[in-house]
Amino acid sequence: MTDEQLHFILDKHPSLRNIPVLYDVDFGQQPIFTFPIGGEIQMNTKDLMIHVTKF
Repeated sequence: MTDEQLHFILDKHPSLRNIPVLYDVDFGQQPIFTFPIGGEIQMNTKDLMIHVTKF
C-alpha cells in the first residue's frame, strides 16, 4: 500500500481519522517478524511505540 492509497482510504472514511493506522509492516506469510493469531499488543501513538504483551 502506498501513502497515496492510504490517504485516499482515510479521506473517504472520516471515522478512521482519529484512530491509529499501522501499515507497511513486514509480517505475514514469510515475514521478518512473526505475530501469532490471538497475540496482543499495546500501541502508544504519542510516543510511537508498540509493545507485544502476549504471544
